[in-house]
Amino acid sequence: MPRSKEMRKTILEGAKTVFASKGYAATTVQDILQVAKVSRATFYKYFTSKRHVFVELLKEFLNSLYENTINTIDFDRNNPPDFDSFSRQLELGLVFFYRYFVQNSDIVRVYYSEAFGKDASIYAIWDEFDRRMTAELSRIIENGKWLGIFRPVKAEVIAQALLMIFIEVPYRYTISNRSKGINVDELAKEMVSFVMNGIARGGVPMFIDVSPSQVPQVETNPVERYDSKS
Repeated sequence: MPRSKEMRKTILEGAKTVFASKGYAATTVQDILQVAKVSRATFYKYFTSKRHVFVELLKEFLNSLYENTINTIDFDRNNPPDFDSFSRQLELGLVFFYRYFVQNSDIVRVYYSEAFGKDASIYAIWDEFDRRMTAELSRIIENGKWLGIFRPVKAEVIAQALLMIFIEVPYRYTISNRSKGINVDELAKEMVSFVMNGIARGGVPMFIDVSPSQVPQVETNPVERYDSKS
């Protein structure tokens, strides 16, 4: 690895350690210098500020998450997988997806707790990740429809829903400091079962037409439920 790339990686790893232990707001450039064991001049040769370092850490995390997950579950129409093979591909992709969250839980937790919704430009980075993942998942679902693996669902809607579901579990574990409790292999199997039974041919229908007369009516008595004297 070239010297410049090694130094940049050293600074990023040092910053990641400090952000994980002190949080983003409390971290200073000096903290990063001490942990990375580099001079201030060296730091500013590669980064303009601690925010710049944080943004680069987030970008690297999301780019790797995107590329490795999509590359694992993608397939070529000229050499398509069968139902079982695609299920296995999806499982392997999700194992990587969840394992990567666990391995990077510290920086993800800092992002969610200190940057999410507070810094529009940092949020935009995650939003772009969402857009790219949704587009690729939509394409894969469309290919699956063409091959007869999936039912004729609305690919973009399903892709958006699946991405939110896939992210929600590691997010909850990460934000609550319980990421080490995730069994990524078991979680991936459950998610694959959910997906393939939801949108795959022969699976449980995702939408069922129900007439108003079939909807159970629930009797409620507002007076009994909300006593104005209480």
